Amino acid sequence: MSTRFALLGDARATVYGGTSYVNHAVGSVLKKHFETEGAAQKDDAIFCFSEWTHATGRRRCFLDHGSFADGSYWAWIAPQLRTDDAIIVSSRVCEQVADRMLESPRPAIHLVPYFADTDVFVPADDRDLRRRQLGARLGLSPEVPWLLAVSSFDRRKNIHLAVRFLRALDTHVPGTVLLILGSRSEGPGREEYAGAVEQGASSLGVEERVRFLDPMPHESLSRLMAASDLLVHFSNCRLENFGLVVAEALASGLPIVAADWGGLRDLVEHGRTGFLAPTYLSDQGPRTVWPDVVAPAAELLLNRERWAAFSRSAREYAVLRLAPNVFETRLVRALTEISAPRPHVRAAVRRTRAAEDLAFAVYRSQIRGGPRRSTGAEFRELISLDGGAHYRQLAGFAASQESPPVLDPRSPVFAIVPVRIEGTDLVVTDAAWPTRIPMPAPDDPLRALVQHATNRFAAPFSIRDVSGDPEALISAAQQLVDWGVFAQPGVPLRST
Repeated sequence: MSTRFALLGDARATVYGGTSYVNHAVGSVLKKHFETEGAAQKDDAIFCFSEWTHATGRRRCFLDHGSFADGSYWAWIAPQLRTDDAIIVSSRVCEQVADRMLESPRPAIHLVPYFADTDVFVPADDRDLRRRQLGARLGLSPEVPWLLAVSSFDRRKNIHLAVRFLRALDTHVPGTVLLILGSRSEGPGREEYAGAVEQGASSLGVEERVRFLDPMPHESLSRLMAASDLLVHFSNCRLENFGLVVAEALASGLPIVAADWGGLRDLVEHGRTGFLAPTYLSDQGPRTVWPDVVAPAAELLLNRERWAAFSRSAREYAVLRLAPNVFETRLVRALTEISAPRPHVRAAVRRTRAAEDLAFAVYRSQIRGGPRRSTGAEFRELISLDGGAHYRQLAGFAASQESPPVLDPRSPVFAIVPVRIEGTDLVVTDAAWPTRIPMPAPDDPLRALVQHATNRFAAPFSIRDVSGDPEALISAAQQLVDWGVFAQPGVPLRST
């Protein structure tokens, strides 16, 4: 008799994507290939969609949607895992985090990347006609490039960077427009962040070229993706364990600029289907060096033959690696392995020293300040705890570099977040990672560097252009890199 899976959790269908969309697809595969009805047997397994704490004497298979990115997961949930459990993850960064956090023997980790509906998300048969039709409906000129950003208005999705990217493109491709599709009403802080994005567009003078659209069903989104020129996705959200929107853009033949972050790295082939912007963990939070991809993206938009080659490569990648039948084959293979009879020892898992230290930091934090309101608030607090050690242990694999890059004084620097001096503080006004840092003495070279960069946001300049002691200026510039205020062009991507 084949193994019967008891399904635990929500697997209802949705038309807008997200976790429930994936759960429904996984549930459909389970029901198609395995027994999921009837009385539970002693050796049956339980498949848990979003239920990590279900207690049972049977084997359990969990579907991870990014929980590995949360300190509270390693503090409270991981100790309840057992060595005979199995966990399905959707990107390599999740495998790497599991290696760092769990001792052997541990639950089996199965990599099963998610999917894009390659029958719904398809390139347009007549792209010019599609652009004229949608342009007439949306009031857009089909003669200028259309950038597309699709995300809920969560701060770590970095939608505001898409607006800055649009402004930076003006030097190369004037008149480009940006369409932002996102929900601003469901979730704490979304309305406030959406307002910050709108305000940022106004302050940069591009508000007339930024359009805000409501979320739309897949069929409508697919039509818009196939008519657009570039998806902009600089998300630093949690580990970004997959990126469904990026997968759907690939299926639509839409090239992408994205952060070199977590699961996005698995999807975007740099220089073939899009461009990845280096991302490093600064002392103040993740920083994406987005100006690095402005010039190559502009060249792509101006070279229609090269754009067409990227578009074809994106579609080919999606069909070969992300089609629903490919996902189904991978998932069935993993579930068959999970359900196969084998000798096993059921015991509690052991966390590594890094995970134990992280857990105790979470315990300490919650004792002092009470439960965190959100995973985002918890993540932000980890950044400052114990010199950022736990933050880097948890998110290090997601970034291009786990620590700030070492400054090369021969290379230009530029500000990657808006910054100003206010009294005795250095004020970072980035919409996702705002902070105030006490400034040193008035004659400190930090002040001279910041003042020089204030009116040259994202414009490279040489440290030698700033008056003052060269060695002191180099040291100050390194401090600004460490804080995530400055960067240099050409930060290496993480090797794939």
